[in-house]
Amino acid sequence: MLSLAACALLAACGPIVSGGGGGEETGDDDTPVEPGDPGQPLPEGWSYGCFETFDEPSCDGAKYVSFNETYQKYVGVILCAADRYKLYLGESEEGVFYQIGDYAGHGQDHCELVNPAFSIPNEDDITSGGCQDCATSADASWYANPVGTQGYSRGVFGEGFTFEPVWPEYNLYTVDWLSCGVSFPVGGGTCGGTSPDPGGFGWSPGNFQVGGVATPCGGDRYVRFDEEYGLYVGAILCSPTRYKLLLGETEDGVFHEIGDYAGHGQDHCELVNAGFTIPDEDDITSGGCTDCATSAEESWYENPVGSQGWSRANYGQGFSFEPVWPEYNLYTVGWYECGATIP
Repeated sequence: MLSLAACALLAACGPIVSGGGGGEETGDDDTPVEPGDPGQPLPEGWSYGCFETFDEPSCDGAKYVSFNETYQKYVGVILCAADRYKLYLGESEEGVFYQIGDYAGHGQDHCELVNPAFSIPNEDDITSGGCQDCATSADASWYANPVGTQGYSRGVFGEGFTFEPVWPEYNLYTVDWLSCGVSFPVGGGTCGGTSPDPGGFGWSPGNFQVGGVATPCGGDRYVRFDEEYGLYVGAILCSPTRYKLLLGETEDGVFHEIGDYAGHGQDHCELVNAGFTIPDEDDITSGGCTDCATSAEESWYENPVGSQGWSRANYGQGFSFEPVWPEYNLYTVGWYECGATIP
């Protein structure tokens, strides 16, 4: 996630343009155009956004923006799912937005930027003010201290935010996502005005179960049957362009993670994108899919020893079921981007 780590202690590092990836359609002047079917109304005070982020974002869905009168900042939201998002702050509606750090926790109090009714009597318990649907990736140990980048900071609920031209080395943490008891429409094209390729496969809403799955994706589920491998492919959305992939033998049964003996799941994108190829098994873009990526590029992968799952080594091979996930060399990732949208 923190692609500016190499810029440590260099406040002059330039922003990374983060357009695209499931945001909103725009006109010729990059002005956001509301999707035709947003699926649900926008929360009061929010509009479709088209901002850049200084760091590579951890979520890649639709973007929304609102001006916060209390703190005199624009609040930016990038969706992982309708009720899960990365929060940012910026000085102008279409300018560069920055991550938000917390000196006294892991961003729990930042939910007030999204939910006007939010309170947090206990700064370490995001639900202490009554928001039972509130959560943060820090609850699953997904947080970071992106030393050397730039961002906003504060210590506790109700304080103003201070700009940090150089993110300090210690005690200022930011999270990958927050759920603040408020949902946003998932629908929309991309900030660049084009829609991602659907990948050539048909997907149906899924009702499958999952076993032993570690992923930041918590959105809608979709399923399709793969004729070539004789298995059902399941997807749990982080956004329409980012998802966790699984395999199962029945459409409504238990689906399991997919492991890779010769990489970190790069070749699994063929399960989503009919045009995907990978001449170099270690380079997910080697077949021409420049929008393809996995969480392994951000060092987010694991070897869930003792779990159950499916495995293979190379593109085009069949998948074998592993009743006991081996101790070594079989890795699975938290999410995939395969140059195709689901559904």
